[in-house]
Amino acid sequence: MRTPHHRRHIMPPRRRIVLFSPYPPNIGGGSVIVKSLIPQLEAFNISWLYTGLRDQQFSGATWIGPGLGGGSALLDLSRTALLWSRMETPRLDHLAQELMSRPADVLMRRGARVHLTVQDDVPDDIFGRSNRYRLLVPLARPTYQQTLKQARSVDVISEGMRRYYASHLSLQSVVVHRFISSCRRQRRPRPAPTKSRSVTLEICTVRKNGAPSLPLSASTHNGAGWRPG
Repeated sequence: MRTPHHRRHIMPPRRRIVLFSPYPPNIGGGSVIVKSLIPQLEAFNISWLYTGLRDQQFSGATWIGPGLGGGSALLDLSRTALLWSRMETPRLDHLAQELMSRPADVLMRRGARVHLTVQDDVPDDIFGRSNRYRLLVPLARPTYQQTLKQARSVDVISEGMRRYYASHLSLQSVVVHRFISSCRRQRRPRPAPTKSRSVTLEICTVRKNGAPSLPLSASTHNGAGWRPG
């Protein structure tokens, strides 16, 4: 009589994600959000590719060359105008080749879904507030809106931004914040005079290596919707 073999538990292969950001991992609030989320996504194999002025030697991310902007004011404006007018340039072709030579090539052949993460509204927020890029707003807005609508899914950083895109672009998105280990909610009356009844405070304890560190508090906007510019 044969002894039955024990069934081996075979772990399913981790799903692959190619994350591209046009900025280094150590710059900006967007990087803070992404870096807090990646360790929580253990079921995924994430390859982070980025562009920047130079290689930041950041562990867990790969520099694939300079970005599509930058340089002197005149050079930067010309590059930005070409980018948002959807003109193919040698610089853009080089970036595309770098992306396709990485694991992204496998995903492209398989018809991967493209998810878009938005930390800032480019035409009406970044460009609209800039003296340098303000004249490019009418050029950038159609390309930006078309890109949002072509993505399979979109996430934004605030409820106000989600509502704005839903009402102005009929775009469905989700709100994604930085990962914090634990939070407790408190509702406190807001000092008069105000149009809002109360404000929600999230009192969060950030843990490092399993040990609690200083508490972190963050308050929401008092019901005001996000507006570009």
